[in-house]
Amino acid sequence: MTLAELAAHARRSGADTVRLSMPTARYRSLNISEYDAALDWCAQLTMSVDDPAEVEDERVCVGCIDFLTIRLGEEHVADNVLDSYSQTAEEFSALFDGNWLDDDIQQQFDATPINDAVVVLHAEVAPPLRGHQLAAWMLTEIAYRMLSSHDGLIVLSPTPDDVDPTSLAG
Repeated sequence: MTLAELAAHARRSGADTVRLSMPTARYRSLNISEYDAALDWCAQLTMSVDDPAEVEDERVCVGCIDFLTIRLGEEHVADNVLDSYSQTAEEFSALFDGNWLDDDIQQQFDATPINDAVVVLHAEVAPPLRGHQLAAWMLTEIAYRMLSSHDGLIVLSPTPDDVDPTSLAG
């Protein structure tokens, strides 16, 4: 069930609000990457409808994060992996030098070397649910599932996809 379908159902039944709980991340690999050192993923954020008797499907998708997992040290990350995937992925190229993180970035971390990277390409939470830290929760879930305990790194853009970064200056 989509959030729009749930809202329409609530309106038809005369409800002003719908209560959602129990966020869950569902992962699936898109299998688009041509390099063994990288996998592309979509994590969907689903939540339970608190009164499932009122709806057919008790889970509703309220957001998603598209990301790459990259094992460093196996491929030229910037030249091969990111360049072959998408323009959004290619924007992270400056963080990598050959098969590894750029030395200036690597030196900022105690773990030597960083062996795994998660590159967040797109993150979205439905507008009615923004402000509840669900995207941050999703990133912690991704870190837990996709990175080793001490030598991984998550990178993402500091600006939303639909915002021109130059409009944030000044």
